[in-house]
Amino acid sequence: MISKKTRTTVLITALIAILIVIATIANMGVLGQDDGRRLSPGSTQAKGAGAIAAILEDQGVAVTHVRNQVELGEIQADSTTLVVDPWQLSNGDISTLAGSGSEVIVLLPSGFSEAMRWGFSEREWGINVGDDQKAHVAQCEQGPITPAESEIGPITTIYMNAEGPACLPVQGGHAWVQSPRYENVWAFGAGEILTNIRLAELDNAGVAVRMLGRHPNLYWVENYASVEITEAQPARGLPAWLVAFFAACVATGLWYTVYRWRRFGKLVAEPMPVVVPVGEAETGRARLYSASRNPAHAARITRSAFISRYATRLGITELSNQQQVVEAFDAAIASHHQFRKPAERKEQPALDRDFLGSALYSYPVSTDQDLAHVVSMLGTIEKELTHVKQ
Repeated sequence: MISKKTRTTVLITALIAILIVIATIANMGVLGQDDGRRLSPGSTQAKGAGAIAAILEDQGVAVTHVRNQVELGEIQADSTTLVVDPWQLSNGDISTLAGSGSEVIVLLPSGFSEAMRWGFSEREWGINVGDDQKAHVAQCEQGPITPAESEIGPITTIYMNAEGPACLPVQGGHAWVQSPRYENVWAFGAGEILTNIRLAELDNAGVAVRMLGRHPNLYWVENYASVEITEAQPARGLPAWLVAFFAACVATGLWYTVYRWRRFGKLVAEPMPVVVPVGEAETGRARLYSASRNPAHAARITRSAFISRYATRLGITELSNQQQVVEAFDAAIASHHQFRKPAERKEQPALDRDFLGSALYSYPVSTDQDLAHVVSMLGTIEKELTHVKQ
């Protein structure tokens, strides 16, 4: 006969399982309609791009959301491909797109380290411009942008010293540049015009439709995971809600097992055998990436990890641009510096913004020595933020 305690345990477990399943399905129902990511074709929020995706589908353009290497390999010729976050793609992914025969539009950020991976030379690099910058499309006769008496904005990034076809001139540079290495790859510095909040301004909507709707298929590369898939995925083709249901059942089973077997003793956190200083951890990480013979990629990862470590403390979000990140670090260092003794402030002035911008973004890395110098500059910023005298 089942005891009262056992019946209570079973009822509690069943109730928790039901609540998990209901919460998962409800959460999927909300997030499935609006994932909330910047420039996502499934987002209806201000920084999303659900509006232009819906307009293109109404015009008969098939919009496909590409999020992994398998889907990337299925991109066909006579199509348009929009790459929202180009740093998420590996060099192999870039080669795949370059040989796909599709017109590839890349929203490249400022700085030339990322642009070089997409076929631009060392002379061609991007800089940030103010949000109030606009550009005329009438003179654009190159690539997927159809010329018309149109004005778009804001222009957020321009590319200097273009070696190939370029248009949309702004402040001595261009917001539309063709890659010298890959004829089907174009850099576009006005990605903000595709967002829901900016689409209705100026002639943004018309230009966006002409640019992205030239072919019957549009591949939207966003929220991309550049991982190699070497074997068939058992869950591929299953409904998302069914995968979530199985996950909830497994989680409930594990919880019940731990609950019933607690006589073996409660879980105790085991201390780590070694405590590594942050500076040494950054240096070690840089050396590991350096072993891959790709110093530029190692520098990007090291810089990104360094900024992420201070993001919460300095109020940096995923929407912060490079200028805002540099300003956040500059303000924090200035705040720390004012508490130093006068003699120390005179002996060791605070770091200027040029040094911060170079260390965090713009210092070019092509050799291991360049990578070591970037790590050294990040160490200098670390010391300033932790009140350690150099």
